[in-house]
Amino acid sequence: PTLAAPCPPTGRVLPEAVAAGIVRRPGGDDGDETARADALRQRAPELLAFAAARGYRPERELRRALPGQKIVRAVTAEAQVREVLAEMWFNHLSVALQDGPARPYVLAYERDAIRPNILGRFRDLLGATARHPAMLLYLDNAQSVAPMPERTMRGRGDAAPRRPRGVNENYARELLELHTLGADGGYTQADVENVARAFTGWTVYPVRPDAAARLNRAVARGLATHDGAFVFLPTAHDQGARTILGQHFPAGGGMDDGERVLDLLARHPATARRIARLIATRFVADDPPEALVAGLAAVYTRTDGDIAALVRALAASPAFWAPEAIGAKVKSPFEFATSALRATGARVADPQGLAQALAQMGQPLYGYSAPTGYPDRAGQWLSAGAVAVRLRTALAIATGTLPGVRLDPQHLAPGLTADAAPADAAPADVVAALAGRLLPPGHAADLAALAEIAARPPVDDGAMDDGR
Repeated sequence: PTLAAPCPPTGRVLPEAVAAGIVRRPGGDDGDETARADALRQRAPELLAFAAARGYRPERELRRALPGQKIVRAVTAEAQVREVLAEMWFNHLSVALQDGPARPYVLAYERDAIRPNILGRFRDLLGATARHPAMLLYLDNAQSVAPMPERTMRGRGDAAPRRPRGVNENYARELLELHTLGADGGYTQADVENVARAFTGWTVYPVRPDAAARLNRAVARGLATHDGAFVFLPTAHDQGARTILGQHFPAGGGMDDGERVLDLLARHPATARRIARLIATRFVADDPPEALVAGLAAVYTRTDGDIAALVRALAASPAFWAPEAIGAKVKSPFEFATSALRATGARVADPQGLAQALAQMGQPLYGYSAPTGYPDRAGQWLSAGAVAVRLRTALAIATGTLPGVRLDPQHLAPGLTADAAPADAAPADVVAALAGRLLPPGHAADLAALAEIAARPPVDDGAMDDGR
């Protein structure tokens, strides 16, 4: 069972309700979409009652649960390097909750395609995402098929699955530009077109019962294969010969055409440089030293894209420990909030309040609709409005007013005084007690400034209103 299972899309529930005789198939013989929509609205109470009886819940619950589990995992997990890498790879190979068809698969995408491969070979990570329904639907490859000759269409019978016609280049373009080579990786428009042809026929097991039945009949006749939710339709694949990045792909390659493309891209020098820069940017600086990028790219090439080897090389690099690299990165809202909760020992009873705060700070989780993922640069997060929300969020955590989050002061500074709670101690003593826990070494000036601020008398709200 998965988190998404109780929250199926309407495309699955409606055919079940029709088959059960609960509602009639919407729309008239003229195929008027407006009539279909009106019919569905009129039958909404019956459809909702049917879904409830089946144990189905609205998809909006999935939208709430996904950010919640991500926050709790980040706050409580012990293997923090793995958590940072999981977030980095999900952002690099991004899918978004805004995409309706992909939405039910987002949790499984992060769990089954991203997390098992975050310290493995990049080729394995790339392959897992390429075959996953979330990516196939998000970048439209599930609808990418070679044109079918008319004689094949007439002779295929009911056993072959029905499908749209046309090659879709969305996944091919993002695979080259975002996931692997980069915009300056040396590919051409012809490469994009031929990569798209190589992935025709890669699609998703249908959610509609009638479509699933047709696919099962096709599998039985050898007209399709599937592995879990991944489906390959040989009759939808462009079987012609092609050339990609100077490499010849002979005709008749079938599903192996796509696998060969992934092999080629994962081992390309431009991919080595791009992944090296991705990791250096994430862990060192927005503009990392070129020598570090070149060194990591060499490790990538030597180890055939071993991500664990890259992380070890990064940690052993002087650039990682250089004084100018310490504190050089601006935390994303997600890192800012979850690291604050970890440092203070705050308890997350309900993550929805924090999820809303993250959205207000500019980072709704799973919510960046562009396939680029969130930019990993300070400028993305440092607008005046976003910083103001950060300050309000920090104050809400500290004062216990952020819904669903509770902070225990005694956890931060147990035994601050012999016979008084931390709230009764001198401000300078409170700052000194907390500094060692919340501030890194070398912040004496910051500590002194905090102590001075803490020692000031409370501000008179009335005086502020009088302008004094």
